[in-house]
Amino acid sequence: METDDDFGCLGVPTPLEMWKHHAELLATEIDDLNELLRQGRANIAKLVDMQTQAVAERDSLRTELAQTKLLLSSAYVELSNLKNDIDSRGFMQDRATTDLHARGLR
Repeated sequence: METDDDFGCLGVPTPLEMWKHHAELLATEIDDLNELLRQGRANIAKLVDMQTQAVAERDSLRTELAQTKLLLSSAYVELSNLKNDIDSRGFMQDRATTDLHARGLR
């Protein structure tokens, strides 16, 4: 006649021992998952900080770009005015030369 006590000498765990071992495994897994969760939250916090810094830098660069565009536009207007002035002086000089030739003074 065999009883449950007969298996104890063979190293077969009792149901209580199996439940305790299973509970220990679950507790270890929960601890591991909690650590992964903590690391994930820390990573998310770092990513949020990085994104905040990137947005601040982007906004700063946009402002700088707008200022540079304004300066470039002003420089283009000034260049156009100078070109028009040079062109009109050249036109006036050509006209004066033509008038002098027409009068025979040159």
